[in-house]
Amino acid sequence: MLKSADSPNDKKAAQVYLELERRLRAANAMDFDDLLVRTLELLRTRPEVLDKYQERFRYISVDEYQDTNHVQYEIANLLAAKYQNLMVVGDDDQSIYSWRGADITNILDFEKDFKTARPSSWSRTTAPRVTS
Repeated sequence: MLKSADSPNDKKAAQVYLELERRLRAANAMDFDDLLVRTLELLRTRPEVLDKYQERFRYISVDEYQDTNHVQYEIANLLAAKYQNLMVVGDDDQSIYSWRGADITNILDFEKDFKTARPSSWSRTTAPRVTS
């Protein structure tokens, strides 16, 4: 990463990142992205672990699905693969986290990934009103 940095800012950012990685290793710690990536690696490489969690989480619900990134998408799909019981909630008009890797195609392509999915839509304008 440091070798491919062209500008002084890129070089400094690479140095900071390398130091962060060093400190995380020294503390036996992970950041949020590490937690996601390591979880995905574990589920992909250890079928017995994947099977254990597929049995434990037979029904999965993901809220704000439009704001999931590719790694989160992969984890949800792996966990749901055995029983196909994945419910997602989201609004493609409210995707606001592309800057941190959220991929709107996760929700737009949901029916392609889960052929038996039954889409449902609900809006604030058509929802029943609760009054007291």
